[in-house]
Amino acid sequence: MTNVQSSDAIARLANLVLDRWGLLYPRERHRDLSRGADAAAKALGLPTATFLKMILGDPANRSRDKLLSILVDKLTVGESYFFREPRSMQALDESILPELLREKLLRGDNSLRLWSAGCATGEEPYTLSILLDRLFARLGESPEAWSVEIIATDINRDFLRRAREGVYREWSFRAAPPWLKDQYFEKTEDNRWRVVDTVRDRIRFSTFNLCGNDSAPASGDRMDVILCRNVLIYLAPDKMQQVLRRIRGNLTAEGWFITSPTESSHVLETRIFTPCRALDMLAFCKFERNGAGLDSSTEERSLSGSAPREYAEPQTLAYDDAGQVPLSYDDEEPVAVIPEPAELEPEQLLIEAGVAIAQGDPEQAEAYGREYLERYGGARLESRARAKSIVAQSLASRGRLEEAQEWASAAVEDEPMNPELRYHHALVLQELGRNDEAVANMERALYLNQSLAMAHFSLGLMARSQGDTASAQRHFSRLLGVLGDMGEDAVVPLSEGMSAARLRELVESLLLSR
Repeated sequence: MTNVQSSDAIARLANLVLDRWGLLYPRERHRDLSRGADAAAKALGLPTATFLKMILGDPANRSRDKLLSILVDKLTVGESYFFREPRSMQALDESILPELLREKLLRGDNSLRLWSAGCATGEEPYTLSILLDRLFARLGESPEAWSVEIIATDINRDFLRRAREGVYREWSFRAAPPWLKDQYFEKTEDNRWRVVDTVRDRIRFSTFNLCGNDSAPASGDRMDVILCRNVLIYLAPDKMQQVLRRIRGNLTAEGWFITSPTESSHVLETRIFTPCRALDMLAFCKFERNGAGLDSSTEERSLSGSAPREYAEPQTLAYDDAGQVPLSYDDEEPVAVIPEPAELEPEQLLIEAGVAIAQGDPEQAEAYGREYLERYGGARLESRARAKSIVAQSLASRGRLEEAQEWASAAVEDEPMNPELRYHHALVLQELGRNDEAVANMERALYLNQSLAMAHFSLGLMARSQGDTASAQRHFSRLLGVLGDMGEDAVVPLSEGMSAARLRELVESLLLSR
């Protein structure tokens, strides 16, 4: 994307992303934004120029909000793990949460509300739920006697899907205490760990945009504790002030706001919160604390987050040396009513089908794909093949493998030089147990695109399952070479959102266990 027109489009996209989500992409980071747009367009089977034209065009376009939701999934990266930043967890466990519970018991209040803003794949809210479970036991309190609600929000719908599943690999436990997995997780057949229902049931996951129009992530009372960590540093200064006022407006008079150590100076500079300490951790409160009491004479009555004082301008925000793509934070896109396929133009039908696949709605994706083929079956082969592949993926995801194989084969027949179509066909063949054909299609996909990481991975897994350790090691080693050319947090194409770092970790563990 080097021509002037594309540069202008990326500049306009940077303004749109800033206005909508508060994410700051200065000119020196336009390449990161361009990569995100390329990834979103590729996920939908569109040329990047077409994708940008639709996003930057008419705001009333029925597909625009859905396209933007796919884009932000590609721009945000969720780096999270259990018991991240131990000082914060210790302060919550030994000071903040016990104090809140004691204050509430004295008032006869048995409700507790916490908000994990920018929860990524869910490790933070699950950690909060586990801390509360252990605290209730220490205090001799019955969890059933308390009304506990943990609101967990994020902008990235794929992250939220994974958070709701509550299934994690070893990497998410790298800072966890040794008792965590045994007491609060169940091991799955594929050597992952699923959180127990008693921990899961306290949490409500949803999307919410801190820079949007809604003042609160959920109806009901204000929050007793709000965590918003590793989010603020990626926001433009004015957006950060807006977000901090909104967070303050959602906090109870006795509530606590916790951010990451790297963000504390930015919060202090705004003077929106009063600094307070829990053990040796700097946190933030709505009002100055005197012992266990509070000076709440100026308590706001509005949830809008407006504060009755003047604020200093925050410091200029700095990005890390690697120019890291921003971490995820909260968002809520308007819920669009899916129109009847018959009302859509050919290009929109394929876009809607791709969006439905990306958002986990195979029935709707299949309906759009079939409608496209019925109405525009004589269209160019590339689009026809894309529609057939979408139908195949939709059928395969619901276990209708024989039908899926027929559709995937037809897609490859229409466009035999497309490596992604061959990869999807190979996956269906593998599910059917037709391994020789699956291997042939995977190898053909790699012949067409040597950098197709998931094809290397699939071939390595198939060889490993057949006891061919030499071939498995060869494929995994080649995959590590491909991943070495990608950024740690880059999303691996065709991997359903897996980062290069996570895939590398998985491959290395497979190599060590051979």
